[in-house]
Amino acid sequence: MGFGFPHLPTVVRLLIVLDERSTVACRFGTESSGVGLPDGYPLFGLSHVVQMLAATRGMTLTKAHRGTDADADIQNFTFTTSSLADVDVVWIIGSGGPKEPGPIASTEIAALTTFMNKGGGIFATGDHDDYGSAMAAGLPRVQDMRLWNHAVTPQATGKHRVTSIQPSSQALAKALAALNLAAPPPADANANPLPADATSSTLVPFENQSADAPAPIYAKLYQEGPFPNPFWPPNLRNPASRQPLHPLAYVYVAHPLLQMDDGSALKGLPGHMHEGVVPQPGEPATFAGNGNYPSAGGTQPTPDLIAKGQCLSQYDWPQYDDSAFVADYTIPTAYQGPYGVVGAYDGWPVGVGRVAVDSTFHHFFDINLIGDQDCVSGDPRGQGYTASSSGKAALAQIENYHRNLVFWLGHAHTISLRLVNMLVSFMNAPDGGKALKAGAAETEKSYLGLGLTAAGEISGGGTPLAQALDALLIMTAHRILPPWFWGNPGERPVLSAREAAHLFTHALGAAVVELYAAQKAAGNKGSDVDAATLVAILHRGFATGLGHALTAWPADMRPVSAKLRSALESAMQPAA
Repeated sequence: MGFGFPHLPTVVRLLIVLDERSTVACRFGTESSGVGLPDGYPLFGLSHVVQMLAATRGMTLTKAHRGTDADADIQNFTFTTSSLADVDVVWIIGSGGPKEPGPIASTEIAALTTFMNKGGGIFATGDHDDYGSAMAAGLPRVQDMRLWNHAVTPQATGKHRVTSIQPSSQALAKALAALNLAAPPPADANANPLPADATSSTLVPFENQSADAPAPIYAKLYQEGPFPNPFWPPNLRNPASRQPLHPLAYVYVAHPLLQMDDGSALKGLPGHMHEGVVPQPGEPATFAGNGNYPSAGGTQPTPDLIAKGQCLSQYDWPQYDDSAFVADYTIPTAYQGPYGVVGAYDGWPVGVGRVAVDSTFHHFFDINLIGDQDCVSGDPRGQGYTASSSGKAALAQIENYHRNLVFWLGHAHTISLRLVNMLVSFMNAPDGGKALKAGAAETEKSYLGLGLTAAGEISGGGTPLAQALDALLIMTAHRILPPWFWGNPGERPVLSAREAAHLFTHALGAAVVELYAAQKAAGNKGSDVDAATLVAILHRGFATGLGHALTAWPADMRPVSAKLRSALESAMQPAA
């Protein structure tokens, strides 16, 4: 026994599953660690993401391959009830299609469906055409959230491709000029001649997918209501009024998957010359009425397109001799302009798991993160984002997105425990203790100040506040819904960004006070307190804070609706 509450175990268990086809191999090692494929086709390695996730506190990682891969923990993997028994999140990263290797068995779909319906999280991605459809296209919700094998799925070449590779920067162009690399061929594989309007900005090498400049993405913002165009570059002002936001409101402008640890939004992802697409929900209208989206309590969550990219008007060509890829002198027109990059579905309010999808697996592979191993010495693209300080900063954001794809999808059973750990650490730290003592005489007035300080500590400790907010939603049994449900019809009230910030801030402050008082009362037996008791203390603190937040409702926010007041008062009742 000892003074102070114990540190609670909070581990999300991740399973990553890869497959492959004869034209693309997906492996867990580096690109050079496997046997190359015939005819020059690529072998893509996932080693950087694997190493980064393995070093991340709060998660465990199991690597499984549908075929053979010496770097996998499990080879010849199949989805079964037993193989998913000790898993919280499954990442499906596939190149397989309907013919090769063919769809997964109906028994595997059933096992994954059961896993999802019991709260398991799924992330799925592929690439252009039908890449990735073998594992993902038959799964509920997942099948609708990305174009897996649809008539309008983007293709590898021609006008139906989606390209986001960035033109060479001045520094890259200078480095490449010094290497005397090959010039663009006079005609592409379809005998289209080199266009007369081809310039350094419109004739972009494939290898620039390995440069240190990401393709910009635009996160969807969730504020007081939907804007005419809700996709804006992240900033700290209301895009409509240009007025400064509430001190914490900017934390919630983007979806939690795109929230960085510092509260900003993800700005870019690796570009690629032929991606897939995440459609706007209902385009094509595949999910309406098919039973994939359960409802409960008057709420039926549906998918949301949370980030867009820009398909560029340019020509693409391989600067290095590569028989698997050929120059393409066709402007992509089918998806010209904005296209969907990241989609999300939050099923927690209705008792099923969360889902996320991405337009391309090239946001994860080594070739797009740490460089193309075929580049000659002196070509910065051989080092990827590690080639420059700006590239390293961009890579840090991309890795943050990768971690979010684990924690947001799978922390339902850990987020409350993680929040207890963070608040206990805060109140036992010098600054936290000082803040608690300063507010001891006027406890209720200290909730806001304590909450603001605690929120800063949380976001600085590696947990985006938008994800920490999940603890409040769980404590209130999802009677209230977060800002990213805005526009979803239903009986439950949806918080605006400012309302979420106001409620969560007061709840945090009161929870710190409650935990502090309980720790003092426990004395030298504090370390014997179990997790269930600590979560109950957290719930009690949140209930107190929500009550105070209602009495201290800012006059410049929309009035508290009867629906919201009823939901909060119900949530403030003692936990069963």
